[in-house]
Amino acid sequence: MKVLFDVTSLLTKNLTTDGVYTKNLYRLLRGVGVEVDPVYKSPKGIKDNFIEYHLGTSAKKLIGLLQKKGTILHGPSGHLLSESDKFKKVLSINDLSMFRDGLLPPNVASDLQAHMKQQMQGDVSAVLVPSYEVHNEFLVRFPKMVNRVHVVTPGSDHLLDNSVASTEKSSSNPYFLFVGTIDKKSNVAGLLKAFNAFCAIQKNINLSIVGDNGYGSEAIHKMLDKSKIRDRVSILGYCTGAQLKKLYSDAIATVIPSYYEGFSFPQVEAMKMGCPVITSGLGTMKEIGGEGVHLVNPKDPEQIMAAMERLYVDKVYREKLIAKAKENVETMTWLNTAKAVTKIYSTI
Repeated sequence: MKVLFDVTSLLTKNLTTDGVYTKNLYRLLRGVGVEVDPVYKSPKGIKDNFIEYHLGTSAKKLIGLLQKKGTILHGPSGHLLSESDKFKKVLSINDLSMFRDGLLPPNVASDLQAHMKQQMQGDVSAVLVPSYEVHNEFLVRFPKMVNRVHVVTPGSDHLLDNSVASTEKSSSNPYFLFVGTIDKKSNVAGLLKAFNAFCAIQKNINLSIVGDNGYGSEAIHKMLDKSKIRDRVSILGYCTGAQLKKLYSDAIATVIPSYYEGFSFPQVEAMKMGCPVITSGLGTMKEIGGEGVHLVNPKDPEQIMAAMERLYVDKVYREKLIAKAKENVETMTWLNTAKAVTKIYSTI
């Protein structure tokens, strides 16, 4: 079985959701014996190439590669590099945020919608989605793909292999943690409102925010700079796997009150690392979290604040969530993901 695997999302040093998925699935596909070759296409404006940094091996540009008919081309980041009929095409779609109003810049959302529709008119052999929530929404929009869409849950164990350089506490004060993109979709503005209310009743508590800036981040930073809690909020930017592991280990809880997630790696990372999670009672967040997370209405900052207060004072409840969360993600390994993907390859 020959698979050309698109690793374009690994050209940059700081990995997005697509990058985390691509990096870990590629490694485990090789681990289960799939003959998989990394390929990429350089987007305009990208000068650096971090593929070897992430994978430990280089990749070839797809253009000019001559493959035998029947070779599988897998696009793990929601797009395919080739329209050629020489390939059997597999597409991983991690979310459908482009179809949700207000979550992406209008021009970006429009372009992504058009691109997705165009791809679904082609000869895609299989579509992989991370949850039943995305599966159901996808079939509403593309019902003709009903026999070709498969739910394959990503792994949650990719931080286990990252060493921690320091045993010192991540912060001198207890802190809540947010990990994700600072944007409208992640509802960081709602989190800041909730934390502001929490600070009025609890002293010496901090909030650490991990992630790069996204759509709407400028307004969020302005909101924070004008608030009374600015000195209690740390903007850490992008963090490595080892840094994340340490941050999860020391946090009171990870708070992810997103309006939408196709799949939240920060949620399952925290669950795997034994960090209690407060997240939205919507879609995939609820589906994956179940009884192992504290669910809130993302549109209600008071409810988010109440959840933070309970996680801070109720140790028994914290331990209950941690135990259930670890049980929920026990089978969510990249090995199981790779095995499921390999079975799908074999059917096409």
